[in-house]
Order: sequence, then C-alpha cells, then structure tokens
Amino acid sequence: MDTDAHIRAFVPLQRLPRPLQDRAVQLAEVRNYVRGQVVYPQGHSDDLVYYLLAGTIELIYHGKITRTLSATHKAALRPLDPPGRKRYSVRVVDRSARIVVFRRNMLDRLVSEAELQGEPPSDELEVSEIATARSSDWMIRMLQSELFSALPATNIQRIFAHMEQLICKADQVVVRQGEPGDYYYVIESGYAEVSRSIAGGRGQIHLADLGPGMAFGEEALIANRPRNATITMLSDGRLMRLGKHDFIELILSQVLRPISYDAARRKVEDGSVWLDIRYPEDHAAGALTGSENIPVNMLRLQSNRLRKDFHYFVCGDDVAQCAIGAFLLAERGFDVAYLNETIATLGERDPALLTRPHMVEESRDATVIKFPGAEMTLPEFEDIDGSMDGRDINPLENTINKIAGLSTYAEADQAMHDTTPIEQFTDTATGRTLADIIDELEHQHDELDSVESAPSAHAPLEMDRDGRAGARSEAPRDAISILMAEMETRLRREVAKSVDAKSALVAVEYQTKLARMRELTDEEVRQKEIKIRERYAAEYNEKEQLVRVYYKKLIALANKISRQKTQLQEAKKQFELKLASANQLYREVEEMRKLLSDQIIYMDEQALEDIPQLISL
Repeated sequence: MDTDAHIRAFVPLQRLPRPLQDRAVQLAEVRNYVRGQVVYPQGHSDDLVYYLLAGTIELIYHGKITRTLSATHKAALRPLDPPGRKRYSVRVVDRSARIVVFRRNMLDRLVSEAELQGEPPSDELEVSEIATARSSDWMIRMLQSELFSALPATNIQRIFAHMEQLICKADQVVVRQGEPGDYYYVIESGYAEVSRSIAGGRGQIHLADLGPGMAFGEEALIANRPRNATITMLSDGRLMRLGKHDFIELILSQVLRPISYDAARRKVEDGSVWLDIRYPEDHAAGALTGSENIPVNMLRLQSNRLRKDFHYFVCGDDVAQCAIGAFLLAERGFDVAYLNETIATLGERDPALLTRPHMVEESRDATVIKFPGAEMTLPEFEDIDGSMDGRDINPLENTINKIAGLSTYAEADQAMHDTTPIEQFTDTATGRTLADIIDELEHQHDELDSVESAPSAHAPLEMDRDGRAGARSEAPRDAISILMAEMETRLRREVAKSVDAKSALVAVEYQTKLARMRELTDEEVRQKEIKIRERYAAEYNEKEQLVRVYYKKLIALANKISRQKTQLQEAKKQFELKLASANQLYREVEEMRKLLSDQIIYMDEQALEDIPQLISL
C-alpha cells in the first residue's frame, strides 16, 4: 500500500495543491496499535485529528458499539471525530491498526494557504470534517426550515441583521441549567452536548448532541423561565445568537397564536383537533372530547404521528408549556395554535367539558363493580397505610401492556380520591351480594345484643369493679371473633372476585387492542406489499418495454447484416465470374502473342532467304 498516496486522499487534503499535500505527508504522525487497544476514550479532549490508515476499528458510544469501520471503506477518508472533546471511544478490532494523526492548527493553516492560492478545498467537505461548512451553510439550513419558510421576508432580513456571532471553545458552557434565558442560538460550526442535572445532585444525564444548523434556547424565552438544561461545546465552534426581544418580536409573534376556548371549539367542530400535551394518566383522568395525546417531552419524537393537513390546538395544564409545544410543532411545519387557558380551569368552570377517553364502561349485569382500591393488592399480601399507589403494583413488562393499562391506572388513581355514592353499587350483582352480607351481619349483631342483654343461667358469673356479679363474656366474644373472621373471609372473597373480574376485563381489553394492533400491522404490511409489487411490476414493465425495443432493434440490425451478407456473396460470385473471364482473356492474349511471335519469326526467315535474290537483281 502506498502510504503517502493514501494520506493525500484524506479529506480535506485530497483537494489541496500537490506541494501542500507533500507538506501534510511530512507532518503526518503514524501511530501503531494492536487488537483491543483504545485509540482514545469518549469525552477525551485534544487538538488532534485522527484518520484510519490501515486495519479495522470500532466506534463506541456510551458503551454500545455503533459502527465498525475498515480502512478500505470510503468513510475512513474522513476524520474519526472532530477536534476537541471526542464523541466516541475508538477501539482496534484487527490484529493491528495504523492511525494517522494531524494537529488541527496545521490542517487549518494548509487549508488557509490553499484558499490564498486560489485553490480552495473540495466542496464535498461535510460538517464532521475540519473545514466543517462555509459560513453561509447555516443560513441556507435556516431558510430551508419549516419555521423560517413561514416568516415574512422582512423579518428574515432583520433576523440576520440582528444576529451576532459568538466564538466558543471546547468544553465551554454556553447555556447553564437554572439561569435565565436571554438568547436564541443557532450553531454555525462545531458540536454541542445537551445535558440535565439530576435532582439531589446525583450527577448529569446526557440528552442529545447538536451539530451545525441546529438551534436551541427557545423554551426558556417562550415560557419566560430559567433554562431547563445545560449546553456545553464538544469542540471549538461558532454560534449565532438572537436576543430575547428580537426573538419574540421577529419569530415568536409570527408563529405562535393564542386562542380562546370558545373560538377553538367552533373550529374543532369544523374539523380541527385538540392536542393534549399532558401525561397519559392526566389525559385519561379527564380531557377535552376528541383530543389526541402526546406529552410535551415526546413531541419532537412523535410529531410524525400528526397530519400536516390538520389544524391543531395545543392544550394542557400549563399555558407556557402549551406555547412551547406549539412552537415545536410550528418548527416542523404544522398549522398550530395554543389554548390561552388550562384544562383544569375549563373543568372548574364546566365539568361537562371534560370526558374520560379511556374509561371502560360496565354493564348493569356485570358481576364486578368498580370501587375504590379494586386494582390494589389484597390486604393479606400488602400493608395498607393509605399511601399505596396502584401504579406501583404489578409493573407491566412491555410497551403494549403499558398502553393497555393506562386507563386502568387512571381509574384507580381517580377512584382513590373520589367518594362513590352507594347508589352506583345497588343495581349490580356485587352490590346485592354485599347488601345481603351486611343484612346478615346486622341480624347476627342483633342476636349478639340479645345474648349480652340476657345472660344464660348456666353461665359462670364474674365480679365487676363494684363487686356485682355479671355473666362472663367469653361466649359473646368468641361469637364476635367468629363472625368477624367470617365477615373478613367473605369480604376478601368478594374483593378477590371483583379483582379477578376486573383483571379479566383488562385482559379482554388488552387482547382486543392487541388484535387490533395486529390487524393494523397486517393491513400495513399488505399495503406495503401491494405498493412494492406495484412498483416492481411498473419497473418490470418498463424494463420489458425497453428490452422489446432493443430486441426489435437487434432484429432489424440482424436483417440488415443478413442482406449485406447476401449482397457480399453475390458480389463475390460476380467477382469470381469476372476473374474467370479475365483469366480466359489472358489466355487468349497469350495465345495471340505466341502466334504473332511465330509469325514474326517466320517472316524474318523468309526475308533472309529473299535477300540474295534481291541483291542479284
């Protein structure tokens, strides 16, 4: 392998003038590694740029192998990581590997010299390379975004005019959690990390990585609250920032529209949709009729569930959160507005506005009733202290069970805080059974009262504190204990039946939802299969038509060649005839020449014989 030629092919060296490439080869440092050796760990910070020259390596992100890269792959011509703090750990897989290392300032100097000589680096450079992007790339990304396409041209001009550049170094904290929001940021070059502190000072969690063209900092400006995350630069870079006042005036005022409930309700009746951004259990406990539910922290990931041809009204229990949710959707091109009052306020004003979307209705003939605590574990297995939450019992093992159990948990939470009128139980089989037990208990209680008031003559007497004789109470106490035990047993049995029946209903609901999901999945698979078949059929027909055209052309060409061959054979025959004629003519000419030659010789001899006679005369 030609090492120098391989190094010259690295990005951005491949488009530098040859003298600058030669200098780069001389300045390159080649390092050798063995299997299992770590080139550098994740989070390591240096000013070096690493290229894979030979062998195979693994890129590891938070302990998980994300990619295996070989030196023969085209991607190996680019740096393994941007300079600064490294995003990945790099570990050698082959028996040996060779890594080429450059200093960042050396590459920058070579690129700058190439630009001064009028030979800039290749236009194929990507954001992960040393020359990450031209200064106008971030503007192009912004102008192509759904958010900026909805802004007036004058606002866009003013935005670029008011933006100021901020030069950042690796590990520099741009935004700190808990501080007030003052700017809206767009990354021009470089990379940044989003992290959030864990309550109790137990460290930080990694949320996301940001690259060129990405924006951050809007949530604190919209909600007028402190920053909810920390943004730290992973490498040197440049940011463009817009002040809070300019952000609100030029961007926020153009894309965010508050709306009252009455105005939104009329549009919902015409086909618009409520979008509830609360948590699923809050949505299940009471929501606006027909509303869809996506929690605000899942909007970025689940916005593809929504249709861009619908108009959405974002609602929830926090108007500021609703505004943030509406902005996130507006960034993605949705037609959206947010409700200027909370769902809780609407419920207080008119409880009939809220429904329970996921409640399971029970028939009058049901053998199970829904009463407070029905979903909880029986007292004989758990200690009831009044603080038990049904959601902490029997956690579900997968996402489908979680989806199926949302309504059950919400009902249990609501039932724990509601007072259920007894009239709701009287018309059910369970209610009637409990009523019979209560009647029997009252009857037995009356009998016990009569026993206590009329002691048996055979019962032994005991002296009370006043010295008076009285009947011993062991028998009534034993009867009460037996009665209480029997009552507890019956109550446990009824509660167990209720829980079992409720579990059966949940199981049926789960099976129904699972069957529905399977039907939808099968239908989606069928639709995709039909589309694939149609696509391949269209491609096959197109290729078949093309082959037919080529076949016709080949047949025509074969016929032409056949005709030309026939003509050549005919010409050959004619040529052979002419050649035979020429040969015959040649033979005749030869014979005539020979005859003439003989005649000339004969005439010469006759002349010689006549010469003496002529002389004598």
